[in-house]
Amino acid sequence: MPVGGSNLAVVMINPTEQKLRYGALGAFERWSGESWEPAGAWTMSLASWGGFGTIVQGEARVRMIGLGVPAHGLGQVEYFSLPPLPTGWYRVRRHQA
Repeated sequence: MPVGGSNLAVVMINPTEQKLRYGALGAFERWSGESWEPAGAWTMSLASWGGFGTIVQGEARVRMIGLGVPAHGLGQVEYFSLPPLPTGWYRVRRHQA
């Protein structure tokens, strides 16, 4: 049974002593039952930009944008839309900017 078609909001939490930097493109992965497997790329849109990012298949490209989260702080709210997906466990990871 497919799932998805929802708009989601995410916030990066930084529990470390250093500022984290990341870009507007990340990894999207699905749990195979044994390991996390690539399932596309995650693009996002900040609340101040309006609109939504999405999950795309294959190689994705976005403008080079360096976003940051202060030490022991929260990042900006980011939005993305999920396309219909097979039932399962998924995760998004950031890519370094």
